[in-house]
Amino acid sequence: MAKTTTFSRRSILRGLGAGGVLASGLWKTASAQPTAQPSKAAFFYFANGTHPDWAPQGSGTTFTLTPHLQGLAPVKSDVIVFRKLMAQRNMKINPHKGATLDLSGPGDETTFDQHLAAHVRATGATPVASLELAAGRTTGGGGVAPSLSRVKNQFLPGIRNPLFAYQRIAGSVSPGNPMTQDPSGMSAEKALAARRSLLDFLKEDVGLLRVRVGSSERQRIDAYLDSLRDLEGKLGGLSGEIKQTMACKLGTAPATAMSFEARVSDLPMINRMYLDIIALAFACGATRVASIMWGGGECNEPVGFMGVGGWHSTSHQNPKSGGQAKLIKLQSYFCEEYAYFLEKLKMYGIFDSTVALLATQNGNSTESGFSVENHDRHNALFILSGGGNGYFQSRGKVVDCNDRNHNDLYVHMAKAFGANMPTVGQASWNRGPLPGVV
Repeated sequence: MAKTTTFSRRSILRGLGAGGVLASGLWKTASAQPTAQPSKAAFFYFANGTHPDWAPQGSGTTFTLTPHLQGLAPVKSDVIVFRKLMAQRNMKINPHKGATLDLSGPGDETTFDQHLAAHVRATGATPVASLELAAGRTTGGGGVAPSLSRVKNQFLPGIRNPLFAYQRIAGSVSPGNPMTQDPSGMSAEKALAARRSLLDFLKEDVGLLRVRVGSSERQRIDAYLDSLRDLEGKLGGLSGEIKQTMACKLGTAPATAMSFEARVSDLPMINRMYLDIIALAFACGATRVASIMWGGGECNEPVGFMGVGGWHSTSHQNPKSGGQAKLIKLQSYFCEEYAYFLEKLKMYGIFDSTVALLATQNGNSTESGFSVENHDRHNALFILSGGGNGYFQSRGKVVDCNDRNHNDLYVHMAKAFGANMPTVGQASWNRGPLPGVV
């Protein structure tokens, strides 16, 4: 397991916006003012592009969600939908590979999320510099991408097991917790039985504070602990869930929780664990930068819960075909998961200090027979939400970008994060802030 910096368990309270913590870990008086919440950023990218008719109708704050975006309905007033934004990429290489490299790192050898992580390290490091999660494997011309994140053209490993993701966060909050020890020398069942709940490490500290804070802070703390209890329960049952799912499918010895690797068809079982882990990590101050790669730049795994045999091959069909109709539902599913994450942020009172991006790694899904170019870069899906600590004061709208590059969107995100980045990625791809965003 990667070595991480440890920090006081009471940092949970700073992440939740409650008063009461000095940098040294000592209590302030009960009359202390709430601590300002640090900025946080989350990135969610799905593979193989989006259906070309995804964009909503209407303009400004008066717009109608397409079937592709129906999952956003509960949070429609919280999102900014970018229409006619270009997912720029290197056009001299395979479109999947170009998108894999340039969507999260627009013309740069280091991805945007890692520039934000470097900003955090320079201004007040978190125990976990950034959290990279993944489900599914990239194949074909897109190359192998273990995560969305690169530093100097080296990909960071993506965590593909919810239990391991939780271990990384829990280890920073509660060093010495058996749950965070390297499981390589023990069975899954022994490791799960040996673990001590993170709740045990937080209970005393949080219990002392609950009597000192106001009702709103108390509600956030209770929501956090309830969510943590629920997540630990799901993780504890992960081995059993996998046995039920995998035994029939493979006809071999069931996978254990420790050997499990998330595939695209596993998303209904594991994805909200991922989202809960990110939200909990943000709330407790374990990290401020996180990402999930759903499939990667080119992924041809089956999407069983949507009845899709091969995701990549299906994405290249005629946009009017039955297979593409299933992908429209899959796109709405990703929007629904994104909405779930936003609601979690609101529950913890950290929505206003977060910026969260939903996008696809491949622009348009179809081949040049049905679009201007293979995986047409024009009018790629980008959806943003979160308050960005007051930067995004106007939401619930469509912003028309007139084929500006996605670098210019990232400049806005950097500003919301408090990072001074006048350009992001390749300088020639930048044209300045997008009009109508703030």
